[in-house]
Amino acid sequence: MSTWVPQQEGTTLALSGVNAALTELETAVNAADEHAIQLRSLHHEHLPSPVIMSVTQKFASASYDNYDNPYPGWKSDTEAPGGGLPGWKTASDGSTYLKVSFDAIDLTNANVAGILILANLDIEEGAAYVKIQVQHSLASNWFSLDYTTRVTETRGWTGTGVTKLDIPIRTFLTSSALLGDIEGVRVRISTDGASGNVMLGACNLSVIAFYGANS
Repeated sequence: MSTWVPQQEGTTLALSGVNAALTELETAVNAADEHAIQLRSLHHEHLPSPVIMSVTQKFASASYDNYDNPYPGWKSDTEAPGGGLPGWKTASDGSTYLKVSFDAIDLTNANVAGILILANLDIEEGAAYVKIQVQHSLASNWFSLDYTTRVTETRGWTGTGVTKLDIPIRTFLTSSALLGDIEGVRVRISTDGASGNVMLGACNLSVIAFYGANS
């Protein structure tokens, strides 16, 4: 059993002595019997955070309606060329894009559990197609997660104001996604081509990477 000797005020401390005392303390703590720790005395504050990184982008309701680009078709990643032609645009309020970048997260790393993607969009007018794209660190290429595609019904103005439609998108990427290093996420939008321009309200995008086994 360790014997703790208190240091007197004014005692000169040597680094070697401090290291030795801390090592002795570490050994004693690790050797403590499980019954020596009171039930519920340890909780989440004593554990390291499971979060590797987290990043959020958002914008408030701006009634931005510069979306006249019809849906280009399933598995098409065509960038909207403008002029009302088919393709995708990145969701925006006119100045802020619903897009985040971060230091690359390797989904094949055995200590990375995965990446959680949370997106929320307010559709104030029109009918939209929305989906998530992720950016691979290799050549910064963007890849669509086509399974995240959402199709909305038409929104419009009523006698009491706009009838908003909230669109949530949730997905968790693991090593099984076969995507490797991910360094960016963005939300893409197009219209149904028949209901006029799409108008966005408040939108947000959050990306959180977690430590853990990826098997």
